[in-house]
Amino acid sequence: MKIVLLGAAGSGKGTLCEELTKALNIPSISTGDLFRDNIKNKTPIGIEAERYVSNGIPVPDSVVLTMLNERLKKADCKNGYILDGYPRSIAQAKELQKISKIDYVFNLDVPKATLLHRITGRRTCDKCKFISHTDRLGNSNVCPKCGGEMKQRKDDSDEVAIESRLKTMYFDVIDPIIEFYKNQGILHNVPAGEGKEQTYNVVSQVLKI
Repeated sequence: MKIVLLGAAGSGKGTLCEELTKALNIPSISTGDLFRDNIKNKTPIGIEAERYVSNGIPVPDSVVLTMLNERLKKADCKNGYILDGYPRSIAQAKELQKISKIDYVFNLDVPKATLLHRITGRRTCDKCKFISHTDRLGNSNVCPKCGGEMKQRKDDSDEVAIESRLKTMYFDVIDPIIEFYKNQGILHNVPAGEGKEQTYNVVSQVLKI
């Protein structure tokens, strides 16, 4: 089962990935993680990607696709995988189609105000990297998992900057991708503004798990 999850930052893709990975026993794959792993391990494609990253230049789609193609050939992807936030352009969607047949595409639809609330309230533990929200933490900055300090990312504090980021990285580019997968009959729009339980229930019904 090959799945693509689309959604803006704060839409809940990461949480849904964790739940689906457990339920389906297939890996979730993020291109950001692939970049970091390949650069850290100094693989040939990682060295090439680092040349762009270190100079502040966007990594070309051809490099991203090569990296992704190598990952999809690994044994743990034999029964399928979940792509977290990829493709991010119609060009990437068309190139992905050449190397893999996607079965389901879920677009997590969340109102902008809810996205802003989720992002500005997000906190990450500086030790174990556990992620939570001020709705659950209240005024505490102590990690409930390990006792470390829960911190806010610098780029999560400015609503104006967040709105601009959401616009350029999601809202301005998502419509052609949605239309592309809609025309293939594999797109499912998922209302994801009410929380992870509702989101998972909708997706699990489609997947019959």
